[in-house]
Amino acid sequence: MRQTLFRLLLLVGFLVALVPADTSAQPVKVGEELQKANLQKAQVKAEASKIAKRGNFKVKQIPGVTDRPLKQLAGTRSISVAELQEKKNKAKSLQPTRAAVTTASTEPSFNWSESLGSAFPVQNQLQCGSCWIFSAISGLNANIVFKNKNAPADPSEQYVLAGMFRETGNPCSGGWPDQPLKFLKVNGTFSRKLFPYDLSNQSQPALQTDEPPFKALDWGYVGNGDAGIPSKEELKQAIAMHGSVVTTVWAGEAFKHYEKGIFGTDDFTKNEINHAITLIGWDDNPDEFTSDPALKQGTGGGVWILRNSWGTDWGVNGNMRIAYITSNIGYGAMWVDAKVPIPDDKQCPAPSQGNQQEIEKRIQFYEKNYKQYLPK
Repeated sequence: MRQTLFRLLLLVGFLVALVPADTSAQPVKVGEELQKANLQKAQVKAEASKIAKRGNFKVKQIPGVTDRPLKQLAGTRSISVAELQEKKNKAKSLQPTRAAVTTASTEPSFNWSESLGSAFPVQNQLQCGSCWIFSAISGLNANIVFKNKNAPADPSEQYVLAGMFRETGNPCSGGWPDQPLKFLKVNGTFSRKLFPYDLSNQSQPALQTDEPPFKALDWGYVGNGDAGIPSKEELKQAIAMHGSVVTTVWAGEAFKHYEKGIFGTDDFTKNEINHAITLIGWDDNPDEFTSDPALKQGTGGGVWILRNSWGTDWGVNGNMRIAYITSNIGYGAMWVDAKVPIPDDKQCPAPSQGNQQEIEKRIQFYEKNYKQYLPK
């Protein structure tokens, strides 16, 4: 009897083994993965909101920004303090030359976006880690407009992007802002109207033989010390003298979701940077300090006005107020001094060869409009 029962059990087991596996369970696993992914997104948003409460700022979903991975938005290569110091040793240090402008660095608040206005528009790098190029162009743009009495300038990012493509092979994968600044000093750039931003054709245009209207006369690192981040005083002086500084910061999920308020959190897992921006001002006494006195100490005594390149839907029309001592803001800060564009023939006709009267007229035009920027 026992042998019969044992044989029966073996037969049942054999028949069960022959039955095809139930594949209907597979969609359940896919569904679980989707639920897991959605949960992770919810956790990221919740964590960003949690951090925001500590930093006194608000977050939001921003189409074209928060739905993209950080590597498509923040493409600056992180470098060590030793490597940065080596770069600084090779470049010039900031040398104050205009006392009237240097005085502005002692003001409690200063914001170039208010004075530069529409002549200095926020740009959008789209799904490309080209922030290191956009920040360099932004610094050049600010200095051109600063020198030209707020006359609009539109230096092309695409022309520099193509130059970086020839140097690196993939400008969207990241770089360091001194690379485009060196390019701007040697090759300059043309207008956005002539060479608009086009990620579908990163290798174009080729280098032009014509003299570009926008060029860097010089650039350098802010400050004379060995620290990666210059002092507040050095950064303020550079902003007041040049219209902005090109610098870096760590941009994490909270930074990516920023809407308004004072951003005051070290939103990183490692003590480094990954994003290039420009600083265009500061405020030692924002209104929030009145209602929350402890915030002043927590921010390091004030905020920088940060100009981003993620379009105007991000932050406050593309700008952020970020605490002085947050997310390594200011690391590797650089200034740029732009060449004043030569007036075109409509402004002042080019003199005929040997015509002393027309030559004199051209000289007078320069004396009137560009005297303070001409070499002493």
